[in-house]
Amino acid sequence: MSRYALDAPTLLHIVSGEVSVHPSHQLVAPNGIRSQALTLLLAAVRRAEVDEREALDRHDRLTQLKMRLLGDRVSHRLAWDIA
Repeated sequence: MSRYALDAPTLLHIVSGEVSVHPSHQLVAPNGIRSQALTLLLAAVRRAEVDEREALDRHDRLTQLKMRLLGDRVSHRLAWDIA
């Protein structure tokens, strides 16, 4: 299994439907990534780059996407090693 560390723009790229994640890959991200991604998504709506309906669809996909959220010291070290 391969692990991939995500940042918020990459997470939004995945949930936009432009790329898919193979089931054998594990996604890892910092604990606050969903908040960061939603902030970016709201900014895109306000700039009229994404309409509200599509933003809500992406929000749903974002909350359904399986990823390991890293919040403890050991996980932070793992994220550092992966990066």
